Amino acid sequence: AENIKSENMDDIVTNISKVKEDIIGLRHHDLTCMGQSLENFKETIASLSKLIAHDVTKISLMLGSPPYPDIETLKSLFSPMIPRLCLLQNTLEQTPKVGGRTLYKQYYQGVCSIVESVEEFCKQVIAFQSYPRSEGMKLLRTAQALENCDQIVNIPLKPAEIVRKKIQDETDLIRDAFEELCSVESARSDGELSDASDDGDEFEQPIPSLSSRHREILPYCLALVKVGLGMLKKLSQAIKRSGRSEKLEEVEELDKIGEMCSLVTSTVDDFVIAAEPPLSYEALKEAASELSKKYLEVLNIVPACHFSTEDDENWVQILRTAVDHNFKKIKENRCVA
Repeated sequence: AENIKSENMDDIVTNISKVKEDIIGLRHHDLTCMGQSLENFKETIASLSKLIAHDVTKISLMLGSPPYPDIETLKSLFSPMIPRLCLLQNTLEQTPKVGGRTLYKQYYQGVCSIVESVEEFCKQVIAFQSYPRSEGMKLLRTAQALENCDQIVNIPLKPAEIVRKKIQDETDLIRDAFEELCSVESARSDGELSDASDDGDEFEQPIPSLSSRHREILPYCLALVKVGLGMLKKLSQAIKRSGRSEKLEEVEELDKIGEMCSLVTSTVDDFVIAAEPPLSYEALKEAASELSKKYLEVLNIVPACHFSTEDDENWVQILRTAVDHNFKKIKENRCVA
């Protein structure tokens, strides 16, 4: 079989890379398309993704056993992928405005993943000729490209479902931060040194000890982070129960909630870092103030949202009180490192 010379495949890689760069440039693309339905949009994306997955599988199988394809055959197999990737790009640009920004971001990330994995697969095929066939096959990792094509097909279509999934992802991140702060609370008391390095790992860093005042303030720090978990859980439940996306205003409202939840998560991360030893009270107070503001920004708009009911107003008020109480306790307890 003819070797797969890189110069013979360079035009293929170049064209795929060009499509990739064009798609990456669509990150902040304005949604203006009003004519296409979400159903047709998803069907087009799914059909193109399945065709690309078929192309990748076919090439991999042909390289898996003799007779191996010659260079012209390989180029003819890769060539259809380029217009399909271009159609993916064009379809992404025509994302219906009624889908909203959160849905667009999901499909943007999915399309980016597909074109990046196809580009990598093409490079692996080029490298194939430098190895014995049995070794070369180990380079052809088709799984990532196929997985990316499969994942984009399974993206939820309804904006409310997309936003709920996003809120769940943010909830998981806040839970990780909460557990990290719990591990700080269980650290050793003032004056005791960690024996983390006694297990023979000379590279493991000792856990900083906690002062008694630090221990006094940590329960309020944990409680403040826990407000975020409660708030996102209640938001997800409310959207599942009453969230709608028939009107553009409803979709934009859901998008706004999703974006605000992302800001809450990043602010929780900053707060947890500030609450870890060695502790700076001023940094902690500033982080607590910022986190409280982010919480209240979300809580203050929930009652006016289309998915909100009288029951939601109850938990909103409870969480408002919890924010004020725990932030007040953090401000009052002027702990030192």
